[in-house]
Amino acid sequence: MKYSPIYAAVSALLAAPLLAQQAPVDLGNLEVVERVSADTSATVDAAYESYDPVDTGLSVINQTTISNSASGGIDTTELLKVNPFVQMDVNRDAVSAASIQTIRPSDFSISGGNYYDNNIMIDGVGANSVLDVAASKKVAEKLANPNATMGVNDIVGTTSQTVYVDPALVGSVEILDSNVSAEHGGFTGGVVNYNLREPSKEFGVNFRAGFQNDSMIDYIVSDEDQEDTEDTPPPSFMKYNTSLSLDLPLTEKLSVLASYSRSESSVDYQRKASVNGGEAFDNGDLSENFLVKGVYELNDNLTAEAQVVYSPYESAFHSNNSINAQYHSKTDGLSSYLKLNGYHGDLDWQTKVSYSLSDGSREAPSDLINWPSALVDWCSSGTCFEGGYGDLSQQQQTLGWSFIGSYPVLDGDLRFGVEVETISAEKSRPEQATSTSFAKCDASLNPDCVDGYLASTHIVYDAYDADASVNSEALWLEYQRQFGTLDVRIGARAEHDDYLDNYDIAPRFTASWQFYDQMFLTIGANRYYAGNNLSYAIAEQMGGYTRYSRKKVGGVYGDWTATVVNPDQYGRSELATPYSDELTAAITIPTALEGNFRLKGTIRDGRDGFASDEIDSNNDGKADTTVFTNDGRNEYYGISAEWTGNYQGHQFNANITWSESKSNGEYDTSLQDSPTKEYWYNGQALTEDEKTYEQGRQNFGSPLRASVSWSKAWLDDRLTTYLAANYRGAYEELDELDDAPLYEHEQYGPLEQLGVVERKAFTSFDFNSSIQVVRTDKHQATIDIKINNLLNDLPHTDTKSYNPYQQGRSYWVYFNYNY
Repeated sequence: MKYSPIYAAVSALLAAPLLAQQAPVDLGNLEVVERVSADTSATVDAAYESYDPVDTGLSVINQTTISNSASGGIDTTELLKVNPFVQMDVNRDAVSAASIQTIRPSDFSISGGNYYDNNIMIDGVGANSVLDVAASKKVAEKLANPNATMGVNDIVGTTSQTVYVDPALVGSVEILDSNVSAEHGGFTGGVVNYNLREPSKEFGVNFRAGFQNDSMIDYIVSDEDQEDTEDTPPPSFMKYNTSLSLDLPLTEKLSVLASYSRSESSVDYQRKASVNGGEAFDNGDLSENFLVKGVYELNDNLTAEAQVVYSPYESAFHSNNSINAQYHSKTDGLSSYLKLNGYHGDLDWQTKVSYSLSDGSREAPSDLINWPSALVDWCSSGTCFEGGYGDLSQQQQTLGWSFIGSYPVLDGDLRFGVEVETISAEKSRPEQATSTSFAKCDASLNPDCVDGYLASTHIVYDAYDADASVNSEALWLEYQRQFGTLDVRIGARAEHDDYLDNYDIAPRFTASWQFYDQMFLTIGANRYYAGNNLSYAIAEQMGGYTRYSRKKVGGVYGDWTATVVNPDQYGRSELATPYSDELTAAITIPTALEGNFRLKGTIRDGRDGFASDEIDSNNDGKADTTVFTNDGRNEYYGISAEWTGNYQGHQFNANITWSESKSNGEYDTSLQDSPTKEYWYNGQALTEDEKTYEQGRQNFGSPLRASVSWSKAWLDDRLTTYLAANYRGAYEELDELDDAPLYEHEQYGPLEQLGVVERKAFTSFDFNSSIQVVRTDKHQATIDIKINNLLNDLPHTDTKSYNPYQQGRSYWVYFNYNY
C-alpha cells in the first residue's frame, strides 16, 4: 500500500500559522561545548514514583533507578516487574537452548489483560504489532523441544512489541495500569511508554559492555525432573551486549544524541546421535539498536525534536533431528517522529508526525521431506527430516499524526487532542513450498516401491501475497478543576476505524478528595477499547494447500488424488470493538520516613471479546466455517498495598497485590490450524490451541504477588547497591493428568484428560552493585555486577522431558565508562 502525503501536509498546515509568528531559524555557530566538570555523584532513588492523587494508575521509573535496578541483558520489560499490577510470564525462567538463545523482551500482562492487549510506546509512538503474535509465541515455545519443526506460516520472533530499545538509553518508563487519561487508547490491559533520554547540552561519551556465559548461571532441576537430565545436558552459551553513545551539543541551540548498541547470543547445539553422527553446531540471536535524537530550540517558545530508532534482530534455528534445515529469521523494527512543542499565549501545544515499520522475513529451504531411515545414510532415527517450509516475509507500516493542546478554562485546565493513523500489513510466500512423506510398501505389488517404501503424501503450499490496512481517527477531551478539597477530571475519547467500522466513545472520570491534610481518597470509572488487529484479514488471504495422497487397498497403492484446502474465512460483519469497563478506588496518605502509602483496588469487566464459532454451512454434520462473535468476556479483580520511604539515603519500596482473573469464551488471536479435539476438561472437548491458550493466560495469573526493594549509595557515593525480593504465590493451573484414563468421546474418540495442578510459590532475591574504579573531573568508570535469584530458589516453571532445567542463580558483569 502506498501512503498519501495527506498527514504530513495537514501537520505542516496546522503548524504553519504558529511558525509564521516566530523569528527566522538561527542555527548559531557550530562548535563543540566541552564539559567543564563532571557530576561524579552516584545517587539512588525509589524503585518507582507514584502516589499522584489523581493519576493513581501511573508509575514512573526514572533513569537513576533504571541504571541501578536493571537486570543483565537488554530486556526492558524486566523493569516493569516492580509494578504491583504487572505480571510477568512465569516461563521466562525456564531453561532450554532455545529460551537461552532468545534476547527479545519478555511478555507481560497488566491488570488482567492479555500480553498482546497493551499499548506499548517509545516516546509516545506506538510499537504494537497488529499481526498474529500469539501464533509466533506458540511456535517459539514449541521450539524449546530440540526436535521440533518450524511452522508452515510462522516467522519466529513476531512479538507484541515491534521495536526494541536498550535499557541504557531509557530515560524513564511510564506504566499506566488503571485510571488512564483520555489521552491514551488502543488497549484493554495497560499502557507502557519508554521515554528515551534527552541529549545533553554538554559533550559526553558513554560506553558500556556486559558479558554472561553458562559458567555464570546455575541450572537447577526439580525432584520429579531429575531423571530427565541423564540424556539432556544443560545449555552451553555465551551472551554479550555493548553500547556506545555520544552527546553532541553541535550549537547553542542544537543538541544531538547518537548511539549504537549490540547484543548477541551464541548457543551450542548437538544433533541426535542417530542424525549425521550427532555432530555439534551452534546458533544464536543478534539484536542491534541505532539511535539518533536531536533537540533544536527555535526560540523561547518553540522547540523541535526528531528521533529515529532502528532495531534489527536476527535469529537462527535448526532442528536437532534434521539436515539442510537451517531457518534464518529477521524481525527488524523502526520508529521515528518529528515533533514541535510550543506555546502561544495561554495555549500549550504539541504536534507530531510519526512513522514506524516492522519488517520480518524467514529464509529456509522450500521442500520438506520426512525420510524413512532406510532410504538415507545420515539418519538411523525413526523420524528423519530434510529441508523446510520455505521463505516468508511480512511487514507492518504505520503513519500517524497527532496534535495535543492545553488551555486554562474557568480556573481549570482543558486538554484535548486529535490522532490520525494508517496501518498497513502485508504477508507473502514468494514461491510454493512442499512436504513429502513415505509409507511402507510391498515391492511385488507396487512397481515404484524402493527399499520397502514409496511416497504416499505430497502437500503443495500455495504462494500468496496478502495485504490489509486500517485507517483510524481519535478525538479526546478532558477537563480538570479543583473544587475546594475535591479535584475532578472528566473526559472522553472517541475512536473510529474503517476495519470494523465502529464509532466508539470511551468515558473517563476521576475524582480525588483531600479528606485530611495530604490524605486523598480517589475514585475512577473508565472505559478502554482494544487496539487494531489485522490478523484475520491477513489469514483469509494466506493461501491454501493441495494434499496429494494415495490410498492403499489390498497392499496396492492407487493413483494420486488431490484435495484442495482453502484458507479459512473469518466472518466479522457487525462485530463490536472489544472493551473493558473499570472501577477503581485508592487511598493515599503520607507516612513516616518521608514516605507514602497507598491502598488501591481495581475491577475490570471485559466485554465483546472476540470468540470463535464453527458453522456447518453444508449441513453435512461437519463444521466448515469459522466465524467470530462478541461472546468473549473476562473479569479481573485486584487490590494492592504500596509504600515507599527513605531514611538517611536508604530508599525503600514495598507492595503486595492480590488479584483474580476469569475468562469465558475469549478467543486466542493465534490462527494456527488445529481443529482436532485432543483434550477433555470440565465437560468440554478442547483443541491443542484451546488448551495452550488457557495455559498461556495462567502464566500471568498468580493471585498473590509481593515486592520489596532497598537501595543505598555508600563510600562517598562510590558504591551503590540494590536489593529486591519478588514473591509469586502458589496457584492452581490447567495441566495434563498423567494417571487419568483417556476419556472416550462419542464424536472425537479417546481424549486426554486435563485437570488442575498446583504451581508452587517462588521467591527471587535480586542484587545489583556498582563500584566506581575511576572518578575524576572528566572520567568515570564503574564495574557492575547484576545477580538474579541470589538464593538459587527453584522458579517452578513449566518443564518437559526435553527441558528439565530451570534458571537458578545467575549474574552479569558490566564495565561502564563515561566522559
